Amino acid sequence: MIANNVQLSNGSNTFGDGLYLLGLQNFTITGNQIYAADWTIYMFDANDDYPVANPSLIANNFFASETDHAGRFDDFQSVNMYHNSFYSGALTGTYFNDLDTVDIRNNIFYALQSDAIEFLDATNTIPGLTFDYNLLFSAGGGTLVDDGVNLFTDLASWQLNNPAINVNSIEGDPDFYSATDLHIAGTLPNDVGTPIPGITVDIDGETRSVTTPDI
Repeated sequence: MIANNVQLSNGSNTFGDGLYLLGLQNFTITGNQIYAADWTIYMFDANDDYPVANPSLIANNFFASETDHAGRFDDFQSVNMYHNSFYSGALTGTYFNDLDTVDIRNNIFYALQSDAIEFLDATNTIPGLTFDYNLLFSAGGGTLVDDGVNLFTDLASWQLNNPAINVNSIEGDPDFYSATDLHIAGTLPNDVGTPIPGITVDIDGETRSVTTPDI
């Protein structure tokens, strides 16, 4: 378990990563606020080709990167990802490759200059993918989502391309306090999430709504 850590890395090291995790199985990552100059969280071979009784959990975290992906996940299998905020000041906000049986809901994916999220494999080919109730925003305009070989400039066009996901996702500026404090100053993510069994409080320990939680 990796839990309740604050600011594991800082901008003094241009190549400093926050979490660099290889070959994890049966893991829980929750309640962390991590800022890094480079990758904020990098995971490779997470439950990949490893039989697990229950999915691993990444929930209630802030991941902010100054110059690279806030999240990069390769060979990523049997994981539930709920109520996380990802902020990238430069590259794609969050990058996914080789997913299998992954549930991604109630997350914020933000990129200051590039696309908010990239899937190396087209989402309509990923087995067991759930992706919904997420908020996406690219402050730089241009591409919002890179889905396999397809680029989408807005959520509506991505929804048309793959209607099996994103039925309840939204697009817009979540209005973070700052690039290193991903608490919300605005209202867009409020009351538009979906209840997740077992996720009853937020990163600050405040009780979540049992009907319409904040993203």
